[in-house]
Amino acid sequence: GNTKNNADSLPTFVGITDRARNRRFNIIQFLINATLLDASFDEEPTSCSNINQALNFVSEPLMYPLGAQLNNERQIIQRYILILLYLETKGLTSWGEKDNWAQPITECNWHGIECFEKTIFALDLAANGLHGELPTAAIENGLLPSLRIIHFQNNTNLQGTLFDSPATTTATTAETLSSSSSSSSSPGNWLRVLYVGNTNMTGDIDGLTSLSNLERLDLHESSFSSTIPTALGELTRLTHLNLFSNDFTGTIPNELALLQNLQFADFGFNPGLTGTVPAALCTVAPLETVVVDCDNDALDVGECTCCQCAETTTNRQ
Repeated sequence: GNTKNNADSLPTFVGITDRARNRRFNIIQFLINATLLDASFDEEPTSCSNINQALNFVSEPLMYPLGAQLNNERQIIQRYILILLYLETKGLTSWGEKDNWAQPITECNWHGIECFEKTIFALDLAANGLHGELPTAAIENGLLPSLRIIHFQNNTNLQGTLFDSPATTTATTAETLSSSSSSSSSPGNWLRVLYVGNTNMTGDIDGLTSLSNLERLDLHESSFSSTIPTALGELTRLTHLNLFSNDFTGTIPNELALLQNLQFADFGFNPGLTGTVPAALCTVAPLETVVVDCDNDALDVGECTCCQCAETTTNRQ
């Protein structure tokens, strides 16, 4: 077919091909079963919604690289989630770097993506002009089981919430999608690095406690709020915890002293924090510095001998 590619639309084909129409129905059912589409989805192929454009993209065989396995469910899911992310965060008009995105080549060659055995391992779109609401649900439900690293930091117009609640994946979907990977598709067994600092994202972080193998968590200078969940103390692989300059309230949990691999913790410039900083944090062998806001009268440093006063120039880890 003849292609068109302009500043405000994906590469599309003049009249979706018959082959794509036949695939589209089957892919809709598959994406519904994978919880990526609502069961009531009934948009026509001509709809301009971001969801429908992403659906049309993964339905069109001409938008896959030559030799691709067009019925590979993992590849369909990867491409659908990535195209939806691209559209929802204004990739067409706002991204600084977007080489190869939405082009008929393997997504492993799109800017910011690293793959392992053709599945996404790292997604690095830091400081790239992402604008709008992150389609978190598509990322957090465990359908990218090889994903280990997310870098979305320094996108100040990026909005949305992050892991609203501990994510789950149905047994049927997990079995289907883990068939070519030794990793469990439960999100608690995949993500290692999550950097979303210096964004406009909001909400609580209770759902992050399901990421049992998380090693580095950086949420600095954003708008996350509510209390710091005690269950963070169960993330025993955590080495870096950066909550600097958010809207967290309540106390710093004693349970964080259970993080025996913790090397760096920053709680500075959260004016809603109260109580006494747990002195037990200083007994964590690798931990040398706990950054707190010494100007917060409601937060008592107490006997925290490893505490350091926060500064606006504090080195972000």
